[in-house]
Amino acid sequence: MAYKQELWNEAKKKCRIGEEEIRMAKEIGLNPKSLIKNIPSKSEMWKAPVKDLKTIVPMLAQTAAVCYIY
Repeated sequence: MAYKQELWNEAKKKCRIGEEEIRMAKEIGLNPKSLIKNIPSKSEMWKAPVKDLKTIVPMLAQTAAVCYIY
């Protein structure tokens, strides 16, 4: 499902992320609403910040590659 650019812009602003993180989120199938929903609050210290997608995406790709081999 394609989401309007204004929703992505809102997620970009609220999550304090750049175009690269938006591109990665689209590649792994996230939507702007899920990005906004996953902004950690002070009581949710276990949640990784949305801007940490740069470290999460390579791990997902590696996991997918390993799962595909087996």
